[in-house]
Amino acid sequence: MAAALLVGTSRYFNYHTTVRYIDTILEVGQGQKIITQVQTVLTLLVDAETGERGYVITRQERFLDPYREAISRLKTETDKLEALIRNSPFRRQHFSRLRAGIQLQIRFLDENVSLVRQGSHNEAVQRVISGEGKRSLDANRLLLSQLRRAEENDLARQLLEVESMEERNKRLNLAGVVILALLFAGGLLTIISNINQQDRLREQLRKENQMSQELNRELHIRLRQLYDAQEIAQVGSFRTAPGSNTFTGTPELFRIAGWPTELAGKPADTGLFYNSLSPDDARRILSYTGETTPDRQSLTATFRMRTGGGDQKQILIKARIRAEGEAAPVMEGTVLDITARKRFEEELQQLNEELRATNEELSSTVEELTAAGEKIQQYNLILEEKNLQLERLNAEYTDLYENAPVGYHSLDAQGRIVKVNNTELQWLGYTREEMTDKPVAQFLPAHQAEDLKRLTPELISKGMVSGVEREFRRKDGTVMTLLVNARAEYDEEDNFVRIRSTLTNFTELKAARQLLAERTAQLEQTNRDLEAFAFTISHDLKAPLRVVVGFTGMLKEEYAGKLDDEAMRLIKVIEKNSIQMGRLVDDLLSFARLGRTTVAKATVDTQSLVQEVLTEQLTGPGSEKYQVQVGSLPVVTADPRLLRQVWSNLIGNAVKFSAAVNAPAIGIEASRQEQEVVFTIRDNGTATTLPTGTICSGYSGGFILPMNLKAVV
Repeated sequence: MAAALLVGTSRYFNYHTTVRYIDTILEVGQGQKIITQVQTVLTLLVDAETGERGYVITRQERFLDPYREAISRLKTETDKLEALIRNSPFRRQHFSRLRAGIQLQIRFLDENVSLVRQGSHNEAVQRVISGEGKRSLDANRLLLSQLRRAEENDLARQLLEVESMEERNKRLNLAGVVILALLFAGGLLTIISNINQQDRLREQLRKENQMSQELNRELHIRLRQLYDAQEIAQVGSFRTAPGSNTFTGTPELFRIAGWPTELAGKPADTGLFYNSLSPDDARRILSYTGETTPDRQSLTATFRMRTGGGDQKQILIKARIRAEGEAAPVMEGTVLDITARKRFEEELQQLNEELRATNEELSSTVEELTAAGEKIQQYNLILEEKNLQLERLNAEYTDLYENAPVGYHSLDAQGRIVKVNNTELQWLGYTREEMTDKPVAQFLPAHQAEDLKRLTPELISKGMVSGVEREFRRKDGTVMTLLVNARAEYDEEDNFVRIRSTLTNFTELKAARQLLAERTAQLEQTNRDLEAFAFTISHDLKAPLRVVVGFTGMLKEEYAGKLDDEAMRLIKVIEKNSIQMGRLVDDLLSFARLGRTTVAKATVDTQSLVQEVLTEQLTGPGSEKYQVQVGSLPVVTADPRLLRQVWSNLIGNAVKFSAAVNAPAIGIEASRQEQEVVFTIRDNGTATTLPTGTICSGYSGGFILPMNLKAVV
């Protein structure tokens, strides 16, 4: 009885320890699941943060795909984590802080995405750069890490408890066996063989019990590992029950399909699965399970599924189909969510097409660059030729500057010579080193150096001076007069920086000007003498002419009856030529007065002026026989009084010298030649050449005015 009681007590403690051992194993699995779920939540947070950052920086919609995927799964995975830790008050408190942090991070990410969509890209970038999102992620990562470490510590503690319980169970069993052996050895030698048999049975039972526990534990671990692996790989599995319209699926299958995960591992109606597929896909999969033939023993196909949340997904099903007796064929296989992969494949295909187009554009660009390179080579040849031309021009410019017929020098802001050409050096007899960096006042007389100080501010203010005479001291001590033209130069800020001067050898020009002034004075005196002589000669000639005309008249009156016809003709010739000589003298007097007359120019209508002069000249007897043709005459700028005298003289000559012909004719016209107007007067009388080259009667060309008459027009 005592032995039976001892064995029962041993079995009781053994059973109690085994139950506790199994519970601990289950808690270990729960802890591993929490750790895995913590890692999943952290991965989603990182994906959301990465997608949001990529979209804010690049503004490309494809970066929002991982962001949307993470946000859509984050609540579900967070709820799973909360369900796993609901039995731990400490973890629930820790999780409350975690959920608040996750909500804060999601709100921050959503605000950044909204800012980009609203056009406030720079503000969103500044928020990303500020690191607020990273700090929120780091805070959530820290909370998740703390939760994970807590679970890992509990897991280690539970494993120690499992090992301790296992050792305690071994000791208890050993103690029971030893006590039982002593009891049987002391009192029941006769049943030693039976006791030994019981011991062997007990040992076998213990081993079987231990093997059963190990198998259960191994099965639980393997099942948990399978679930975890499926969750990580996002691959679910299922098996239909033979003879019924039910199937059993793993938690990951239910998560992929969006079904309640608490139904995982339990028989579910196959209608739930078929109804989630499109009608065509449901008919396809039913056609496989309708009968089992050698060509339908396996299935690998892509199907379209609508999840419990209303999302559209593409799944890949790989399954085996086999018959079990008379029942309907059984299907068992895996379900893989390939939605993201399909999307990435489409994006990859699009990228490949874009890359192909880019390659084509690149090939075209390479061809254009090759053509551009050939053009550049041509341009380089042209540039080399231009450089040679530029070098030649530079050499010509240098030669022109250094050996110009004028002197050049440049002064800095302090009045020092910074550049001087060879011509100026040769004029003054200095070397370049003797003049460079020296004040220009050093080469001027003292009074002109002081005058230079006075004129320099004026030059800087006006920007230019010209025609300034300067006496420069040569190296041999002599003085050279130069005519200086100077120009001030300024920088971009309008600050005075330098003076550039051009110097002309004024020594010979000054002497020539002085000589010209003397010759001009002599010429003016000569002209005055000539005018006085002409005036005197004109007056002196009129006296004998009056005597000749007077005596000729007396001969005609007193001796008309005594002289024959020939004598009377000769008297008339003398009288006529004397009168003509008087007119010539009057013209000479008018000519002399014209040189002393001041010209007052005005606008003159030559058409009207010529008509007035013709009317005056053709008023006497016989004027009706003249044929006068006047062309279109222009309006000119001239002295009206003097121009009238010119026309009066010219028309009077034409009338006088054509009077002897039977049908006298006079023609007047004008023509423009470049910057002047040429007037032409013609008549059909005897040709006469007037002084100073003025051609009138009988001349078919124009007339040339003397210098003093040209001043009239």
